[in-house]
Amino acid sequence: MPCRRGQRSIFLIATGLLGALAACGNDPPSPTPDFSMTTAADLSIVTPKPDLAKEQPPEDLAAQVDALICTPADCAKMACANKGCGAGCVCVNNAATELTCDDKVDNDGDGTVDCADPDCATKACGPGCVCGATNETMCSDGADNDADGKSDCADPDCNGLSCGNGCVCQMGGKNETGCGDGADNDADNLLDCADPDCNARSCGAGCTCLGMKTIETLCSDNLDNDADKLIDCADQDCNGIACGVGCACLGGAATENRCNDQVDNDGDKTVDCADPDCNSQSCGTGCQCINLSKAENACADGVDNDGDGTTDCSDSDCNAASCGNGCQCLGLAKSETICSDTLDNDGDTKKDCDDNDCAGRACGPGCTCGGQAKFENICNDGLDNDNDMKIDCGDSDCNGLSCGTGCVCQGGAKLENNCFDGIDNDADGKLDCADLNCNGLSCGTGCVCNAGIKQETQCIDNQDNDADMVKDCADSDCNGATCGAGCVCAAGTKAENNCIDGIDNDADTLKDCADSDCNALSCGAGCVCNGGKKVESNCIDNQDNDGDGLKDCADLNCNGASCGGGCVCNGGAKQESLCADSMDNDGDAKTDCADSDCNGASCGPGCLCQGGVKQETLCGDNLDNDADGKADCADSDCNAISCGGGCVCTGGKKFESNCFDGLDNDADGKADCGDTDCNAASCGGGCACAGGMKTENNCVDSLDNDGDGKTDCADSNCTGVSCGAGCTCNGGVPQEINCADGIDNNLDGKTDCADPHCSGLSCGPGCACANGDKTETICNDGIDNDLDGKQDCGDVTDCNGKVCSGAKTCKMDTSCS
Repeated sequence: MPCRRGQRSIFLIATGLLGALAACGNDPPSPTPDFSMTTAADLSIVTPKPDLAKEQPPEDLAAQVDALICTPADCAKMACANKGCGAGCVCVNNAATELTCDDKVDNDGDGTVDCADPDCATKACGPGCVCGATNETMCSDGADNDADGKSDCADPDCNGLSCGNGCVCQMGGKNETGCGDGADNDADNLLDCADPDCNARSCGAGCTCLGMKTIETLCSDNLDNDADKLIDCADQDCNGIACGVGCACLGGAATENRCNDQVDNDGDKTVDCADPDCNSQSCGTGCQCINLSKAENACADGVDNDGDGTTDCSDSDCNAASCGNGCQCLGLAKSETICSDTLDNDGDTKKDCDDNDCAGRACGPGCTCGGQAKFENICNDGLDNDNDMKIDCGDSDCNGLSCGTGCVCQGGAKLENNCFDGIDNDADGKLDCADLNCNGLSCGTGCVCNAGIKQETQCIDNQDNDADMVKDCADSDCNGATCGAGCVCAAGTKAENNCIDGIDNDADTLKDCADSDCNALSCGAGCVCNGGKKVESNCIDNQDNDGDGLKDCADLNCNGASCGGGCVCNGGAKQESLCADSMDNDGDAKTDCADSDCNGASCGPGCLCQGGVKQETLCGDNLDNDADGKADCADSDCNAISCGGGCVCTGGKKFESNCFDGLDNDADGKADCGDTDCNAASCGGGCACAGGMKTENNCVDSLDNDGDGKTDCADSNCTGVSCGAGCTCNGGVPQEINCADGIDNNLDGKTDCADPHCSGLSCGPGCACANGDKTETICNDGIDNDLDGKQDCGDVTDCNGKVCSGAKTCKMDTSCS
């Protein structure tokens, strides 16, 4: 019969199970209670408070207990928050959440079971099993923990997980990671570094597996970490690895690499720059070790970085180094290197081209400094790059420079130098070879321009390369050129020049020496063609090279040829030619100078055979080279021969010949120009000795070459001497003598005829300077020679009365009669 309400509540309190409700009345039977998943929170639902039955009527107590029991459907109630909702179920965020993920029960009633329920993600699904992307987590127990048919490393879930001590699963198999324990951790019969799995892994302290071998990596602990009986730097494994602070292993030894700490880092008893290991390494800010000492390499910081008492450019270490923007150290001083920024980069109060340092350097796009002046070097941009009012080829600076594709500047005009592009590159109305500028230049494959026409140069291609209707050897242009293997063009036909191959190379039915073309050419080893037959030319091989029954010196063909060491053939016999070896080289029982064959030949260092005896020729070595009891200048053999640097033997004594080295070369107590021997000799660049003194003879280099305080034309020595192109010194000043080059050659601000020095001098063909202007002197060439717009008799002022044709002269009416 059914339980009363009070009885039902008491039963629930006793059992703590919702299923026990069926034990009363006609309720269906309840399964055996299972407390395995019951939590303390679950029990709190059914545990009565003390004295609850005494304080309230039975009906009210039952209603309160019923209200504390939550099912999955009750989780939406606030009272069920974080309360159990049955076995393996708890209410979270107003919804039932599955807690037990390996009982094959839908505990939260959402239609999904165990790992299929999202609530089970990352929760255990049994021993060695976790719900989620990776299920199996125990990979060394031989069990299929996630029941997917695969166990341990064979299960992809185990990839990257441990398969035991020193073992990790990888790519479906075991992979050894314990590489220094002496165990075969992955059971592949390979231990530690011998197992490829261990490559690049540690095999212990200071040890790494590499290429199936143990490699030492800790090189400063004085231990044999890889057990190869070699310790630290002595082990080649340590090459390039640190052996301590400021120390690296190199070539089997410790080497210092910290060179500014005053410490002997490699223990070789040398410190910092004194240690050869430090060569080229830094010894501090602005300092580098060079040749076992400190050298400055920061040359613009005003600091004596190497502590030698000299700073920046005044330190020779800085030579050629940068001393700042646009500045370079040179000869213990600053030198300007940027010459287009209008800055005095080296602080010498001169900037850009005004500074001699800038000579040869760029002064801007298309501009180069030279002699404190600007020179144009881009000659096809239509710009006056050097600001001299002359543009491109019109500027003499451009002479020899490109004026565009296929064009070069020459003599103030454009000249064509691409002669096969069909383009008038210099815009003179003539193309390619028709332009005489192309003379000697290529006009295409197998073609060169010559005297205004094309000339063939490729004579083996069966092509008429110069389009003159004849090709290859038939074209006279090919004379002397190859016409194929063993063939050369000659006199309009082919000629043989390979005379050893048994081939008629020129197709004239004659081959090798039988072909007169082969005369004087080789016919094989030790053989040359001559007069249609073979002639012997190797006279030392004991072979009859030309097949005439005679060999070596016995064959008169060998006359004058070598017959061995110190031997030459002469008149069918051997003749001695090596005369200082104490050997009878030609077998005539006479040796060296005693053999008349040696007359005029060397008999050793400083010795020459002469008249059957030795003669001294080396006269500055303090040796009696010919063994006649006299050495050097004391031996009359030495007369007029050098007796050493700046010295020559004369009249049995030394004579000074180098007069600008500051040395008394002949040891007579007088040096250079002070020695009368030096009279008229050079005393250095731009200097010659005269009257026991230096005299200047280079009058264009802005140098006081003879050290008399006067330079170039200002030195009276320069009178009549050139002071540069178109310039001669006269009366202590430069005088212009080239009056047709458009250049102020003597730099007096006046050019050509405008310079009084040019009066009466030529200003070009048919032109002479007069009264500061050009005047025409040739009046019959049809040319306006003085560029005044009038030519020949038409130039009345210049040509009146001058010859204009034959015996005729120019008249005032511009006629020639």
